[in-house]
Amino acid sequence: RARHYYERAAAAGEGGAHVALGLLALGADAPAKSARDDEANVRAAIEHLSIGIERAWSGVEKAMGWAALGQLALEGRGVARSDAIALRCFREAAATGYLEGFFNLAAMHYAGRGVA
Repeated sequence: RARHYYERAAAAGEGGAHVALGLLALGADAPAKSARDDEANVRAAIEHLSIGIERAWSGVEKAMGWAALGQLALEGRGVARSDAIALRCFREAAATGYLEGFFNLAAMHYAGRGVA
């Protein structure tokens, strides 16, 4: 039911709704039944997250979008695996004070991935 309201808000140009739809596409809202379904979910998520980051008014919504895109880059889902892109995304999330951005930067540093 929430998806319906987010879709209406996104159609009206609300950036935060796009972030929410992107997160829903990655989560249990649309479980993948096959690799093709997973790929479609990830593509939809990337599209919504990108639009949401661009249009969202709230720093928290933008940060959630950046953190989700960073995780996709770190895992290589929907995009080529890239520590550099993940690092940039997590830095953008952390710049707003979003805890998940800091946590992921620390985890990358601990693992020696992309952080000097």
